[in-house]
Amino acid sequence: MSPTAATARRRRRGPQPTRRRSRLVGGLIALFGGLLVFSDNAAASRRLIVRFDPAARADQRVEARSRAGAVALKALALPGAEAVLAEDPAGALRALRRDPSVRYAEVDERVAVTTAAPNDPAFSSLWGLSNTGQTINGQPGTPGQDIRALDAWDRTRGAGATVAVLDTGADLTIGDLATNAWTNPAEIPGNGIDDDADGKVDDVHGWSFVTDTTNISDDNGHGTHVSGTAVAAADNRSGIVGVAPQARLLTVKVLDGSGSGYVSAVADGFDYAAREGAQVVNASLSGTTDSTYLRDAISRHPDVMLVTAAGNDAANVEQTPHYPCSYTLSNVVCVAASTNTGGLASFSDFGATSVDLGAPGQDIRSWTPGGGLVYMSGTSMASPHVAGAVALAKALAPSATPSAIRSALIASARPTADMAGRTVAGGTLDASALLSLISGQAAASMPLPTITSIPTIAGEPVIGQTLTAQGGSFQDATSTTWSWQSCSPQGDDCQTLTSATEPTLILGPELSGRTLRAALNGSNEAGTRQAFSTLTGSVSAPVLPSSPSPTADQPTETLSPSTLIWPTRDAVPRQALRPSTIRLLIVRRTHPRGRTALRVAGTSSTAGRLTVRVCAPGAARSCATMRGRSRQGSWTSTVALGPRLRSAPALLVTATLRPLAHEASAIARRRVRTP
Repeated sequence: MSPTAATARRRRRGPQPTRRRSRLVGGLIALFGGLLVFSDNAAASRRLIVRFDPAARADQRVEARSRAGAVALKALALPGAEAVLAEDPAGALRALRRDPSVRYAEVDERVAVTTAAPNDPAFSSLWGLSNTGQTINGQPGTPGQDIRALDAWDRTRGAGATVAVLDTGADLTIGDLATNAWTNPAEIPGNGIDDDADGKVDDVHGWSFVTDTTNISDDNGHGTHVSGTAVAAADNRSGIVGVAPQARLLTVKVLDGSGSGYVSAVADGFDYAAREGAQVVNASLSGTTDSTYLRDAISRHPDVMLVTAAGNDAANVEQTPHYPCSYTLSNVVCVAASTNTGGLASFSDFGATSVDLGAPGQDIRSWTPGGGLVYMSGTSMASPHVAGAVALAKALAPSATPSAIRSALIASARPTADMAGRTVAGGTLDASALLSLISGQAAASMPLPTITSIPTIAGEPVIGQTLTAQGGSFQDATSTTWSWQSCSPQGDDCQTLTSATEPTLILGPELSGRTLRAALNGSNEAGTRQAFSTLTGSVSAPVLPSSPSPTADQPTETLSPSTLIWPTRDAVPRQALRPSTIRLLIVRRTHPRGRTALRVAGTSSTAGRLTVRVCAPGAARSCATMRGRSRQGSWTSTVALGPRLRSAPALLVTATLRPLAHEASAIARRRVRTP
């Protein structure tokens, strides 16, 4: 019976007939970390360092930034130095360097520690990730004929991306795979209910389209090996490391223990993986039937990349098409196998217009069920190298489309003589070059964040009070930060408060008479945009409310106040102290249990140790003291009065707040007299 779309058997790609089991490599890989290097995308930086002349006035700095189209970000340690953000860094540098108040201006380049070789014991045998010329199964390699994984990991290790592997299943008891196993967030394990209503009961880590159950264990070995190459965890002192060692592994079993399965299972598996959020699907398999159903399933999800194997027949797929390799869809990438010397593997299929590029596929070491490590060869081993690289690209540039990534894979491939005329790219996978290209494209095509709502300010503009910025939002922003600006009463001459980078701002006396506004700064690869709140009123000195009327159930005597509030400093050596404030709001005489006392109430800006002291002024001064703890916000304290204090015509009430944190102490005093 001729094969049909519903029954065509899939032939997995690899391994070759010879499977060579290796011995575990003893010892640990030497680490070469800790060096600082400059990022190779520094030209895209929007952050600049500006060093002003020490004599430059604040208004001159504001004018210089304005002419350059830059906004102040923060003050730096050296005198006159600050970091600024510019939408057009090249133009801003030209303008700043022409300004007479500027000593110099330069790009604030990003630096990073160089990525060390992972501590996984078998890393030295993974020539596809790092080829130092090591001999693999008797074949010396050519240094540098690898995917440049270490350089790629300086940018990302794939966190945030999900790779679905359509294969014979996977052994998730292996630590390298269990660490990165995808978990269905909408499914409750073991409750026998299809919680997410996707037709799959308890599909916590994936699904088997062979048995229509949750049994995704690997009864062949092929799927476990492929999964390890793509996403095995790094730096756990165990086994190997995958190309995207922080990406998630979604296991979709579509092939049985013999290594074959139905095209309908492959199509449904791809559809399932796409609906569960996988950005890239690896299918190390192929068949000779052009299945409309499989084509429809792939076309249904154009935002999901399918990476597939070319085949192991040493054939030209343009003369003998293999599917899904031969589909002319923008989200399909077909991969040939390369050797550790950069050549086309002797068994690999090829095609000048059908096979996109080559990747390591001969003598590839990875996991097998039960926890052993084996070498396998085949285009099945090449495909997960590319799938892992696509996961890195999606982690770095989430908005990149499969079509853009496919073009970048081809454009960034390392040319080799053997691949020329046999693949579209004429070369092999270079993961680092891929990330450089795709991140540059993403930055060029990404718009600045769009303001969708502006922030608001809660609180009163009174010295000693705290203003709180809230709300505000952007579209297309990857990160947000807060800043504050102090402006003139007319709303101009706005200056960024370089030390204010939180949504809260405690108002000090230096802001008296100024108006304030909060800025929510939204950033992405294209730059930074600011969303400003409306201006507050001018900051004023505090005005204390008058004493309340006595209540019927608590006899009191109203006292006439005069108020003085000022901050003092604690002796906290070599530490910059933030201002703290305390206010006396109410002082009234009360008679608890027949005794005379003063009930004192107030507010404080922070938690601390509170001392309330009541004294009768004069040479023979008599005092009473109450000590306790004050929380941030309102507080009350009751001070018992002795005979001398009860008969005194006037009293001086002093409240002292000593903050628990490193802040300046605050004192509030109030002179009261009885009518």
